Amino acid sequence: MNVILRRKMYIRFFIFISLFLIGLFSYRMTFGTMPHIDAWLMPYVENIPSTSMVYSFFSSVTHLGSGIFLIPFTLVISVPLYMMFRSMIPWGVVSCGTLLTYLLNAGVKLIFQRERPQIVPELAAEGFSFPSGHAMISFVFYSLCMYFLYKRFTKSWVRRWVLICGSSFIALIGISRYVLSVHYVSDILTGYSFGCIFMLVIIHFYEKYVTRSGN
Repeated sequence: MNVILRRKMYIRFFIFISLFLIGLFSYRMTFGTMPHIDAWLMPYVENIPSTSMVYSFFSSVTHLGSGIFLIPFTLVISVPLYMMFRSMIPWGVVSCGTLLTYLLNAGVKLIFQRERPQIVPELAAEGFSFPSGHAMISFVFYSLCMYFLYKRFTKSWVRRWVLICGSSFIALIGISRYVLSVHYVSDILTGYSFGCIFMLVIIHFYEKYVTRSGN
């Protein structure tokens, strides 16, 4: 199987899984029933003391997906992205994609209006819960960063570390929202699912632009 066919197969697989999870949990939200995965897993983290090392660690990690961190960080990476590609387009894709994801997340939250397990303003945990903004936005932001870095570097070990680091950030941010009890697991999985589809759409249109412009 050649690289193009393998890539298309992976993309279809991820889209299918994402749509399945979005449909499943959205159905549950529509009829006001808690997904089984939330009922099973939430009791494990509801009583984690705020003074514990686990809580402190994930309290720090969770800010990697918040606007307080991502807004200035997006501005900072504009310089290295320009130096790598000699164009502001990659940075524009990352920044605009992240902003549009935020708006999409806010819109979906208004539709379902699910209450959070708990409100914690200092953890950027206010407003509605479904889907998780941290999970959704960080998935798009870090995935787009990985995409452009992967394209820029050709050495396999560099690419491997790009994927490991980016995927770790995405996973840890999502886990942090669960451990800190500010989101249900279904919120996080749906956030990832929306983020995955939106990220693939952004990359699709970017690659069409590159093909048409001959860059």
